[in-house]
Amino acid sequence: GTLPRAISGASIENVNGMLWLLGGTDKTNYYSDVYISGDAILWNPAKALPAARVLPAVISFGGVVWVMGGLDSDLNGTSTVWAIGAENSAWTSVGTLPAPRAAAAAVAF
Repeated sequence: GTLPRAISGASIENVNGMLWLLGGTDKTNYYSDVYISGDAILWNPAKALPAARVLPAVISFGGVVWVMGGLDSDLNGTSTVWAIGAENSAWTSVGTLPAPRAAAAAVAF
């Protein structure tokens, strides 16, 4: 299907050839939604984040999607670090950043 609403502040990551779109806001509501697409046209809902995030840093490394920081629904920076396998089973809290971050970049190589 198509995305259900126009959003900004979402993050996107290529995970094994599939695009993952995570979080975002429509400037009124803040979302924990996750959508996966193989062509950027048809999007399918996936396991939602544990809480709403706007502008989180996202990477894919070792078959795992990592979501770090971002703004919460009160627009406060967060230090959460969540991970989920590419098979989309369940998000796990795997630690915290040293300090809250939003709109940060993450790189894996």
